[in-house]
Amino acid sequence: LVLFLSKFKEHGWEVLGTDISEDVSKYAREVLEVNTLIGELKNLRLPRNYYDFVSLLSVLEHVYSPRKTLRKIRILIKESGLLVIVIPNAEGLGKSIYGKNWVQLQPARHLYLFTPKTIKRLLEEEGFKVLKIKHSYWEHNFYSHYQSIRLSFSRKFKKKKSGGLLKGNLESVTVSSEYSIKNEIEKLLAKTFSMIITIVGQVIRRGEIIAIYAKKTEKN
Repeated sequence: LVLFLSKFKEHGWEVLGTDISEDVSKYAREVLEVNTLIGELKNLRLPRNYYDFVSLLSVLEHVYSPRKTLRKIRILIKESGLLVIVIPNAEGLGKSIYGKNWVQLQPARHLYLFTPKTIKRLLEEEGFKVLKIKHSYWEHNFYSHYQSIRLSFSRKFKKKKSGGLLKGNLESVTVSSEYSIKNEIEKLLAKTFSMIITIVGQVIRRGEIIAIYAKKTEKN
């Protein structure tokens, strides 16, 4: 996120980031010169009706209260402001293909998952109008498929039937495999399939990752 904000700063924007990690915040301030506050957004004291643009890039699925987070953003954003959210799609094509091996379902990864319908309903309930939902998040879509294939077929990532835990120890997962033609062919096939299914998912609007563009509305 801080790299994302640094690009906006290069183009003359006034930027502010938030992160729960002190190390990330320190790096942002000292290396990228991006002002970054420590803590959850819903708990920070920030000016009301001030911000033109707020982004939640791979954030909303990780917070304990998505609804409270959106309520806080509605207070902070201008009437003409834009909110952009990037989240996994619980109706992504990968969910149907890989089942329990879908990477977005793995333990400790996400607290919540949304479909286009449920995120739209949540935003509308909290005073936002959805302008557009995009499924063409290429790199993340490809990554999700490729990692799901690894969880499904790779010996290093093969899971037990119960508990969803990896077999072996951390070293067995992190140590690189010995080079072999078989392994290289398998990687090529996995990448080719990932590319094809990524394109299909984007065309039929069942991308692994979706980007939602919304604006503030008058709440009833």
